[in-house]
Amino acid sequence: MVLELVNLDVFKDVNKWKEILTQIRSKIRIRMDNSNL
Repeated sequence: MVLELVNLDVFKDVNKWKEILTQIRSKIRIRMDNSNL
């Protein structure tokens, strides 16, 4: 049970990091597009 709970927490953290990474990537893409203009 304890291991399962820990795994769930880790999974949640991973999802949070994935969201943060996607946001950062989208921001970088926008900057690249603006610089190209």
